[in-house]
Amino acid sequence: MRTVLLTLPLLSLTLAPVMADTPYEGRQLQALQCADYFATAALELEDELDADTRGHLYSWSAVILTTYVDGPWHQKDTALKEIVAGRSLDEAVQGYRDNHDSCAAEFPFAP
Repeated sequence: MRTVLLTLPLLSLTLAPVMADTPYEGRQLQALQCADYFATAALELEDELDADTRGHLYSWSAVILTTYVDGPWHQKDTALKEIVAGRSLDEAVQGYRDNHDSCAAEFPFAP
């Protein structure tokens, strides 16, 4: 159902229909996607990532949401739920693997 994204610039075009009810677009939409990738990886890659790395990914996801995405938490939560609903866990994990470096460069932990 959800398209695995290979590059961040395509993100806003790919998710536009999924995110029709939210005000996010462009860089903020990319930030939401990256936050979801990091949180999903922390949850789903328990066998591949040590506890410290998973904790860092959770924290990084929160930093992205608070630093790079405008709006109240309920609005961010709604947007994240729309992103999650539009893809499988396997696609999310692959999205993390494909986009980790791009997300890290675009949304550093300490801006």
